Amino acid sequence: MRMLDIETLTIVLTGASVIVAVVYGILTLRETNRARQAELYMAIYEKASAPEFYEAYDLYVEKSKWNNFTEYWEMYQNDPNFRTAANQLHAFYEGLGVLVKENLLSIRFIALFVGNMTRRFWEKVRGHIQEGRKVVGIPRWGSETEYLYNELMRYIEKHPELKT
Repeated sequence: MRMLDIETLTIVLTGASVIVAVVYGILTLRETNRARQAELYMAIYEKASAPEFYEAYDLYVEKSKWNNFTEYWEMYQNDPNFRTAANQLHAFYEGLGVLVKENLLSIRFIALFVGNMTRRFWEKVRGHIQEGRKVVGIPRWGSETEYLYNELMRYIEKHPELKT
């Protein structure tokens, strides 16, 4: 009878050790993911708070006037500062869209940090992007930014306190 008790105790201790190891692994993985999210947040924060980003945003979104793709395209071809700002901002918002789509970045972060700028950017460029997709023949042009905008609007609808 004593041998059975030792075997049972050994099995129970082994099982408990496995459970503790699994729980520790899960907690470690969760903290690693949180640290990765914080690093990603800071990288985006640094990019979006840089003076160059604000200058590009101001030039492209706030000051530029165009009514259709043709006017936009003319500015893009003839003004190197405009072209640089356009490329910088489109790349930034496309990148955010990919990160959100692939669940690497929460839409909540976008809503809290750059929600208003994201909304205003897409609302400014939507018309020429949609027209330009047909003219240039690139149907996915701006598609990740459009996805980002749509997800942001859905999120804000559920969280009206974040509406800007």
